[in-house]
Amino acid sequence: MLQSTAWLLSGLTRSVAGELLLTKGRIVFVTREGHQIFNAALGDVSAATFPWYYFGGGMKLRVGTDTHRLSFTRPGNLPELSEPAEHGDIVSGRRAGAAWKAALAALITSR
Repeated sequence: MLQSTAWLLSGLTRSVAGELLLTKGRIVFVTREGHQIFNAALGDVSAATFPWYYFGGGMKLRVGTDTHRLSFTRPGNLPELSEPAEHGDIVSGRRAGAAWKAALAALITSR
């Protein structure tokens, strides 16, 4: 199982905090309020890219026909720090990005 604090990015000014999980052949994003944004079998993930401009701390994930932009570093558009300092800093965000890149690359390229 892989689990990381992540932010779902929407437009230039909106982000939703939550948890991204990879467990039992499924990838899931759940908001802090408990709303499931997606819960998909890995077979439904057609692409996972890690653009250079996320500096290793984010990814774009294509699930079915939807593309989700995710950041493992706390976005700058949040008004105040609402999580412990160890969640969302650059070092932990890049570490999470590397873990997700390794996990998803093996699964997607093996098809």
